Amino acid sequence: MSNNTLSATLSDQLSNFGEQIGSAAVFYHQAAAERLGINATDTKALGYIIRSGKVTSGDIATALQLSPASATVIIDRLASKKFVKRIADANDRRKTIIIPVQKTVLKSMVIYEPMMQAMRKLHDSYDEHEIEIILSYQKASIKILQQEAERLRTTALE
Repeated sequence: MSNNTLSATLSDQLSNFGEQIGSAAVFYHQAAAERLGINATDTKALGYIIRSGKVTSGDIATALQLSPASATVIIDRLASKKFVKRIADANDRRKTIIIPVQKTVLKSMVIYEPMMQAMRKLHDSYDEHEIEIILSYQKASIKILQQEAERLRTTALE
């Protein structure tokens, strides 16, 4: 890790590009959601469900920082579009498990595959050391953003 002080120009460029990456990601997810017939928050929930394999409504609420009622509404929308289905928990009949519907999820991958291929090509243009530096920066950026989001939620404005 370096303790060099960046020039103001480089620091400004990093901030500017960080904002542009954030905006581009939001716009991409909005466009993908429109193609899928759902909204961007629904795509975030669907991605979480796919990565997890099976979740509860409470898991979704926690992961996306939503109220339980909002998570339920998202699940309702995703289930109505056949992206997910609800199944009873074998160990606790009061609990419902949410799982992705593989057939629908695979169809939706047509939307994401070109972007994923382009990103893999970009990743391949860097060596392992460069990727480790990029990953370190991204992890630190995520931590800062999470801390600042929590600060905004919990601290009164002056």
